[in-house]
Amino acid sequence: MKMKIALALPIVVCAAIVWFLMQTQKQLSAENELLRRQITQLNDQTNQISAEDKFQLREWHMINAMKELCVAMRLFAEDHNRRYATNFNEISIEFGPSDKINFDWFEFVNINRVDASTTNAIIFRERLPRVAPNGWWYRIYGLANGEVQSVFGDEHGDAKKFIEYEHQHSPPNQ
Repeated sequence: MKMKIALALPIVVCAAIVWFLMQTQKQLSAENELLRRQITQLNDQTNQISAEDKFQLREWHMINAMKELCVAMRLFAEDHNRRYATNFNEISIEFGPSDKINFDWFEFVNINRVDASTTNAIIFRERLPRVAPNGWWYRIYGLANGEVQSVFGDEHGDAKKFIEYEHQHSPPNQ
């Protein structure tokens, strides 16, 4: 009799564990489905944001990405005798796995004309100016001193203000 109980006990325990796991799986599946529906609802709401809010969100992402690029450039220069990188491959090692920067959004400016001793010269800029909801053109710049600046052009797409800004923040002729 004791032998039958000893053999039956592990079977009962295993059955109880399997039942518990199945109940837990059902509960988790129900919670996952609820979360999926909530995410879908949030996505639907997010898709309804205003043009101004979309612009502000993109601007925030661009400015933060530009700040990260400027920091990466300065870190690179510390390790390379004050020389600045000339391409994104060189500075990409300075980014962690969580840094998701789309390098296609940016371009180098003043390559081989700027190093760590240069202060307010442009080293990066947003590749293409964007149009704000009010119709004005807009571009973000990263400077050698780590500063990030936003520059508004005009409402007609004239690049004159960008050209002036870039001229004012060019390194001295070498």
